[in-house]
Amino acid sequence: MPETAPPIAEIPEAVLSGWRTEVGHRAEEDLTRILTSKLGVAEVSPAEVEKPETTETLKKEQKIALARATARQDFEEGVDFFLFNPLAARWIRIDFSVSQDPQIHAEKRAREKREGIRFLPLPKRTVDLAARGGYEALGQIHNAVMSLIIEDTLDAAQKGELQLSPRRREVLENKLQDLQGGEVVH
Repeated sequence: MPETAPPIAEIPEAVLSGWRTEVGHRAEEDLTRILTSKLGVAEVSPAEVEKPETTETLKKEQKIALARATARQDFEEGVDFFLFNPLAARWIRIDFSVSQDPQIHAEKRAREKREGIRFLPLPKRTVDLAARGGYEALGQIHNAVMSLIIEDTLDAAQKGELQLSPRRREVLENKLQDLQGGEVVH
């Protein structure tokens, strides 16, 4: 008779915690490959994030770039990635998660407001499908990342950290609405 998996309630928390960590790190690796290999985002080292010349070059080229956070940054700050926002010419700290737990989402959203670390939730299935080249899943990831960049830009303008003309603000707000409606916008 084939063995069946034990009910989730019987699996020790330490085992579940280790699995969640493993799944999360694998998803981070997949997301890095998706963004850099399939969606054309430039990849830089975490050390490059600190260099003003890197920021200047990316700003001049209007290029989105990604740096995977160091293990220390992940552990101490809860940051998984740094994403360069070419619209605001600054690096965004990202907390990425494949969790579907509403309580975790609520905690991460509250932390986003409190600490400014942007929350990027993506379903694991979407990441898995995009890693295998699924067109719709790639579009969903593209939209999520572009939405995050536009939201960061609008927030920076709202806080007075960035000047946006009324027309530019309107264009970004409309583009954000399109992205969040599921339309792939380039």
